[in-house]
Amino acid sequence: MNAQLTVNGHTISIELTQEQIEQLTKKKPMKKWEDLEEISGFFVHPTGFVNQFELHNKTSCMYVAPTKAIYATENQARSALAMAQLSQLMKDVNGEWKPKYNGSADNYNIEFWTGSINTDYSSYKAEFLTFPTSKIRDQFIEDHKELIEEYFLMHK
Repeated sequence: MNAQLTVNGHTISIELTQEQIEQLTKKKPMKKWEDLEEISGFFVHPTGFVNQFELHNKTSCMYVAPTKAIYATENQARSALAMAQLSQLMKDVNGEWKPKYNGSADNYNIEFWTGSINTDYSSYKAEFLTFPTSKIRDQFIEDHKELIEEYFLMHK
């Protein structure tokens, strides 16, 4: 296939195969977030509302885009909001306790697998929703089931 290339005002014709043309026009994946030219999706406003966001040139927005807090989907943004709320509730029930992942102590987790919310314990696996006892974990589920379901929206 014949293609034309213009460099510094000079046009030249070159012969390229279809495969070469596809390689030249193929969109290359971004290595870093900073390399993205356009972003769109959803963000969580400080008041707790999830808003749609579309920006064709991310460097032109001074309020939201520089925070990098634009989620690709609405479910991901809602999940992030729920995660923030759950972290405050966990701090309240867990106190100063911090999970250990060295095999020396069990951590009681809430997780999402096979399409539903489940409980587990582990000495090695890091989970966000982790508690020092099964009793605290189970009570937390009972008290905050709707918010936990909102957190796991990221998987839907």
